[in-house]
Amino acid sequence: MKKTRADHLPENSAADRKQILLVEDERELREVLALGLRRARYTVDVAATATEARQLIEAQSYALIIADWMLPDGNGIDLADRALEHHARTLIISGYLFGLPAGAARRHRLLRKPFSIDDLLAAVQKRIKTPQRKPKTGL
Repeated sequence: MKKTRADHLPENSAADRKQILLVEDERELREVLALGLRRARYTVDVAATATEARQLIEAQSYALIIADWMLPDGNGIDLADRALEHHARTLIISGYLFGLPAGAARRHRLLRKPFSIDDLLAAVQKRIKTPQRKPKTGL
């Protein structure tokens, strides 16, 4: 039997609403990226720190978490791992994609800075429209 969207996502889910959390500590970049996403009709919440982001992830449902890898009080990989537990898709942005923790590139999509807003929008659209990978089981 072919699975339909309704088989695995509730109606009016975060993916339907295009709800995104953007976590970026550089204020100007955060504002520009949020503006570009909003102009593309995404609903965007922003956070400047890992602490702010964790609070939002616990309180809100997101289709996608976009997180800078290096944050002043933590890292985007840990946030993205937490987001996966909440069934959100993830995108890590950073100018330092070498030296990522083991397995991070398998668990999350990566986008290297600098990038254009068009590059970001293409990555976001692909992440939101791509079915979430299900964990493999031994059965």
